[in-house]
Amino acid sequence: MILLKSNFVFNKLKEPFGYLCGDILNKAIPFIILPIVANYIPIDKYGVYSTEVIIFSFFCNFLCMGLQAKIIVDVVRKKIVTEDVCSNVIVTFILSSFIFLVVFYIVKCFFLSSEVNLTIIFFCAFIQSFINIFITKYQANRNVKSFVLVNISYTLAYFIALLYSLFYNSWNNVWPNILISYSILSVLFIIKCFFYHEVILNKKYISTLKVKDSFIFGLYQLPHVLSSWVRLGYDRLILAGLLSMTVVGGYSAALQVCLISSVVYQSLNKFWTPFFIRKLDEKTNVKMIITLGAGGVILIAIINILFGYVYFNVFLPSNYMDFYNIVPIICIAYMFQGLYFLIVNYIYHYDFNKLISIPSVGSIVVHIIVAPLAIKYLGYYGAAISLLVSWFSLFIITILLVFYIKRERNE
Repeated sequence: MILLKSNFVFNKLKEPFGYLCGDILNKAIPFIILPIVANYIPIDKYGVYSTEVIIFSFFCNFLCMGLQAKIIVDVVRKKIVTEDVCSNVIVTFILSSFIFLVVFYIVKCFFLSSEVNLTIIFFCAFIQSFINIFITKYQANRNVKSFVLVNISYTLAYFIALLYSLFYNSWNNVWPNILISYSILSVLFIIKCFFYHEVILNKKYISTLKVKDSFIFGLYQLPHVLSSWVRLGYDRLILAGLLSMTVVGGYSAALQVCLISSVVYQSLNKFWTPFFIRKLDEKTNVKMIITLGAGGVILIAIINILFGYVYFNVFLPSNYMDFYNIVPIICIAYMFQGLYFLIVNYIYHYDFNKLISIPSVGSIVVHIIVAPLAIKYLGYYGAAISLLVSWFSLFIITILLVFYIKRERNE
């Protein structure tokens, strides 16, 4: 009997822990990179690199358009064939990427003059975005092993390119080296798909109507997706403009440490989204599940704060130590991200996808207004506080929207 219960518990927990362990292993690499880079390049140069990562992240968010959610919803809830959904989503991604590239080059030619090689960063983001969309089918079909292995492979490729640039080549060539590393791995990935008969695009499923539907879905998701980038990138751009790259470097280090809790929340959300939607479809009372989830979210934030203190004292140079003071503020901010993940899937379940951008846009408007004022008067503390206000407002607006949707459905 005990053995049967143990097997039952293991089968229930192996999927969320598979995502969690995979993401922790995957995201542990940036924490290994941070002290290495921080000890070998000046803090202001690390600030410049952090700004380039912000641009890379913006491109990834814009190109993906939240189309991963389309795959999850259609495969898990609507039971549409995986190849059908993925083929049309990938065509949508390629077409929208081409449109974005044309617009980007027009803007770059007439308005941008930068030493940063934006074109190379764009193509790095294109490869990363394509992989992010393609492997979502593994997530939808609960193939945790494949999802985790591909993710880790690309993170390792990034890591190797960084180390090569730092110790053997030149730090100025870091993005060209990342592009080469990504390209080699992508060729190997395509060969692997060919040998294992894993279809990337199936022509028989592709239709103009389905591509249009995917594109419209992505447009509604775009403000929601870009809101995450604003929370990570906007503050640092303001810091760079009002203060200095040294402050950007220190703030980025604190943000990187606090992203531990965010990574844990996001990895668990890969399991939570299909799991929660299934529970809602089954008319299960989810109040207790949400309560237990909230307790876990708060515990993760506390552990992250304690870990941050050790990390700053042991692994980073002394000139980073002052920036630890904002770690508790940022961890509390990401705590509200975790709480947001617990409830946002109500919106997808009730097919109110068009409303998903309301909380995102509302909270980002608050963020955009608060951040410059807070940073002007409070420095990098203001950046951390604006992040907290942003996530908190997203959580509150989403709760109000869920209450509205449940009232509309008479539940």
